[in-house]
Amino acid sequence: MLTILEYAVLFVFFYLFQSMIYVYSIHLFSNHPVRWKLYFICAFLSMVATYLARQLTYGVHTLYSLMALIILVVVLLRIPAQKVVKSALLIALLTLVFELVISLVCIAIIGKDSYTEFLKTNRGKSVIGILVNLMLALSLVPVYFYKKNKARREGGNNGKTG
Repeated sequence: MLTILEYAVLFVFFYLFQSMIYVYSIHLFSNHPVRWKLYFICAFLSMVATYLARQLTYGVHTLYSLMALIILVVVLLRIPAQKVVKSALLIALLTLVFELVISLVCIAIIGKDSYTEFLKTNRGKSVIGILVNLMLALSLVPVYFYKKNKARREGGNNGKTG
């Protein structure tokens, strides 16, 4: 059973952090400027949708979370659906790659059996999820600076993300 502190850490560093990264990623990949009030509303609603998807099922929860995120972003942030879907697919692909990298590193360090046992716990799943979120956030930093420099060179606000 998780303690209150563990739930708080899980919500802040997993659900909220992931939702904020995903919504910001969509802004970044779709070259859409961030409107901060709507950004935080969308991230919060995405967090709720992700939490509910995880409570209902495990395994396809990412798909449900991304579908909810796509709908929220199109409706709330008014980003064109085609850009949102492309961005969401890129986010899903990056998440998959980062989960694979983390899994391979963990298996190399602690072994397959220990890693399998670790993933059977909620704490294990949470740790892996937090690491994936950190990797995704860190991968956005060079993309952000690339787009910012490109926009500066072009002299316009194309690629402006905030």
